[in-house]
Amino acid sequence: MVYIRQKLSVSTTILLLLLITFMIHTAHASEVNMREVFSIAIDIHDPQVVYITMPRGLYKSINGGEEWIFQSDALEDYPRPLALDSNNPPIIYSVGATRKLNGIFIKSNDGGESWDFANNGVWIKTSEFYKDDSNFQKCGQIKRSIAIDPQNSSILYVGVKGGVCKSVDGGLSWDLMSKGLNRNLNVDFLVIAQQNTSLIYAGTDRGIYKSIDAGESWTAVRLETEGDSIKDLAIDPKNPEIVYAVIRSSPFSYLYKSMDGGEVWQRLTSPEIGSSYWYMKFIAIASDSSIIYVGTREGVYGSTDQGLSWQAPHLVPVGGHGGVKVVAVDPKNPKTVYIGTSGGMFKSTDGGKTWYAINNGLPEWQ
Repeated sequence: MVYIRQKLSVSTTILLLLLITFMIHTAHASEVNMREVFSIAIDIHDPQVVYITMPRGLYKSINGGEEWIFQSDALEDYPRPLALDSNNPPIIYSVGATRKLNGIFIKSNDGGESWDFANNGVWIKTSEFYKDDSNFQKCGQIKRSIAIDPQNSSILYVGVKGGVCKSVDGGLSWDLMSKGLNRNLNVDFLVIAQQNTSLIYAGTDRGIYKSIDAGESWTAVRLETEGDSIKDLAIDPKNPEIVYAVIRSSPFSYLYKSMDGGEVWQRLTSPEIGSSYWYMKFIAIASDSSIIYVGTREGVYGSTDQGLSWQAPHLVPVGGHGGVKVVAVDPKNPKTVYIGTSGGMFKSTDGGKTWYAINNGLPEWQ
């Protein structure tokens, strides 16, 4: 009898191991789709140059997405933040994914072809604050946000657990700017006002914080729904008092707007944005503020009156592609807009009325 119980136990263990292996394989296969788009960055000086990140790494187009060239696997596998220096577009910042660069704040000086440490080899991503290095003590785990001062490319900000890390020398050294921030929150989004770069908003998993002194101190912004996590942030390029936020209110996320620098917020009558993953970029505002694009699980909506009304023609069928993951608008032509989905890239050149796929050179959809 003892023998039978032992035999059954071994058989059960084997079956459980096989089941666990199958579940892990299935989960990974469904989670990582080789054509899923994580981020889009457009060269402000030459909008024909577009960068995207996907599970296999970084891709670049020099003709507005008509053809894509694989650049590097330094950003492969899972979503990585991507920041293009608007004053010097060949310079890109991100967080590495390869064995050599995994979790390290990295920099490319040649448009993503090669990458190296942006902080003298000091790891910024870490689950603990190490005591043997001052930079480890200052900066914790990088989340998903990298922001570059639009007027001074040497000033960088990254969102970390418990605060915002700032560099004034292009990433060589860092200081944790956490005055007014809860040490337990995660800073997932950072946006800087174009005209007044001392004005910064931080979107966290516990609401929005605002700094008016270039990150030296932070104050909580009062929201209609306290404690909800922020899924995207955007500042109007022409009026820094106008701020948009995607706020998750389970199970969906909704678009909110403030006209007075975050003092009062109103929920806009836009459609439900849908389930929101941590790597999504829902809001894209034209550089002349003439139109706002918002990605949803159904497609893209557009507004030409700062979100008071939304035009249905800006919908693009994304059935089977998991909805819109990221939206980006051409910095020189507000009618040219790109979206990334689980099925690849789409583009519109007429303000979203018509769309076509731009996946030449990208991995096949799985």
